[in-house]
Amino acid sequence: MAFSSNFRRASGALLLTAALVVSGASSDGALAAPSDGAGSAADHVSERGKGEPKQKLTLTQTTPGPIVSGSTVAFAGTAPGSLSGKKLKLFRRVGAGEWVKVGGAKIAGGGFSVAGIATGQETNSWYVSASVKKGRKGHKHKKTYISGIVGFPLYAWYPLTDSNSVGGSSFYDGRVDIGAETFTTALFASDSSSYDTFSGEWNLSYKCLQASAAYGIDNDSATGSTAAFSYSLDGVAAALETKGLGPASRFTVDVSTRLRIKLTTTSLSGGSASKYPTFASAAVLCSANPF
Repeated sequence: MAFSSNFRRASGALLLTAALVVSGASSDGALAAPSDGAGSAADHVSERGKGEPKQKLTLTQTTPGPIVSGSTVAFAGTAPGSLSGKKLKLFRRVGAGEWVKVGGAKIAGGGFSVAGIATGQETNSWYVSASVKKGRKGHKHKKTYISGIVGFPLYAWYPLTDSNSVGGSSFYDGRVDIGAETFTTALFASDSSSYDTFSGEWNLSYKCLQASAAYGIDNDSATGSTAAFSYSLDGVAAALETKGLGPASRFTVDVSTRLRIKLTTTSLSGGSASKYPTFASAAVLCSANPF
């Protein structure tokens, strides 16, 4: 009886080993191959158990943040020697959407670099996969390696306009020419008297990182026109400079901990001739629409 029991246990172990060999299972963390479009392979990535083997295919974002929607994002990584010369696939997901193949690269020297375009207004997630055939002739099986997921929030530039200001502004929206530059979006003041001040204020809702604008006097202003420019963050004012006719100046300011921004210009030239102090291409870089 003892011999029979031991024989049955040994036979069961041999059958289990044979099944693993036939199925191609291994202990190096290879997973099922992804599809070229919306793939379920990413589900394997997110469902890995903590006790599973360490990944041999790695992915690292090399483009510094913040990442702006529509920009190219570069990645680099390492790969096992068995993947040398093989082509990998780059997949991207926007928010909770489908996984889509968006690029590829060839693996060489145990590493690779690959790039894709960030898109949408939600978090972008990325992973790469590559496959290789292993085994002896006539008994080869495809093994697919999948990297961990790299994800980051996406930012976009939102224009400051008269219509999305707090309670309306004393600026007009329009197209202007400052020096040799044409700006298709601008906040300009229409002033026919001296020493008039114009301003607009916007909610940032603590969603933004930077504010940026060009400023100067529109070319249609009278000769000798000048104006002082400034901005305020949560009521704390900062002077820019006094400008006359000529090239535009620019400023960029950190607004990552600010609720509101205010833009102000004061005409300094005397007389009743028309002058048009302008903040052009004024915008804020935010993780979501703050207005």
